[in-house]
This record gives sequence, C-alpha cells and structure tokens, in this order.
Amino acid sequence: MFLSKYFRFCVHQTVRTLNRDSYLRKRYSTAAVQPKVDTSFVGALKSIVGDTNVSTADAIREQHGHDESHHAVAMPDVVVFAQSVDHVSKVSKLCNDTKVPLIPFGSGTGLEGGVNALQGGVCLDVSKMDQIVQVNAEDFDCTVQPGVMRVGLNSYLRDTGLFFPIGSHCRKN
Repeated sequence: MFLSKYFRFCVHQTVRTLNRDSYLRKRYSTAAVQPKVDTSFVGALKSIVGDTNVSTADAIREQHGHDESHHAVAMPDVVVFAQSVDHVSKVSKLCNDTKVPLIPFGSGTGLEGGVNALQGGVCLDVSKMDQIVQVNAEDFDCTVQPGVMRVGLNSYLRDTGLFFPIGSHCRKN
C-alpha cells in the first residue's frame, strides 16, 4: 500500500515537472535567437579578426563545444580567436545585432557546461589575449588579459618576489 502511494506520488511529481518544463520552454524559448551563421556572417567575422582567427573546422568546434563537465558536446557554428579588446567588442556587437548566440571560452576548465553551444552560434576564444598589462608590486595586484595562465603569470612575477596563489582545486596551467 505504501509503495503504491509513493509510486503514484512520484509519477505525479514527474508529470508536474514535465508540464512545468514544457511551459517554461514555451514561455521562455530561445525563438528570439535565430542563428544566422552563414558564409556572409563568417566573412564579417573574418573582416574583424582576420582569416586565421576564424575556424569552422569540426575538430576546433568540437574542442570548444564542451568543458570538463559531464555534459555532451554541443558545438558552436564557428570559433573566433580574439586578440584584443577591440576584437571582443566588435564580435560582440555583430552577434548582438544579428541575434547570434555568443559563448565566451577561456581554457575550457568549467564544470557546469557553460561553454556548450546549445543554440549554436559563435564561440569567442580569448586564449590569444595573453598579455600581462601591469604589475603593481606595492599594491600586490596586477592587470592581465583573460588568456593569461597562472604558470605564465608566476613565471613573470618570479623576479619580483611575488606569486599568484591558487586553491588546490585549480588546474595547473
């Protein structure tokens, strides 16, 4: 008797959840985001960042379509390698104007599936933005571009007597 009631309760909760999820998908769908990634769009990206910084190759797209999470690969339509703040700004504006999803990509170490391109779009890789802009030893701070890795920063800081500590949960690069 108890199992029967519990089973009915579980089925009822599952149906409620499915109905709620269906309602949310209809109410808050991504229908407003209609990717328009065609050859002219890719050409516009190339005119912003250069031919060598845009890739539609399957291997590159697959590499940028997942992180360290358990989620399946969801590839972007195109990967763009930004080299400056100006590149990031112009690519962001183009994606916004054309309503193409934009997914930022650092080193791919996330654990939540945030880089999975569920709606396709543009993956903006910032790994080539790897300059150390400024070090203020007196204030114990520094300004770096988003592609700077911990090992590179610590190598740069070695002669100053400073280092950038991290928790044990962080990747070694």
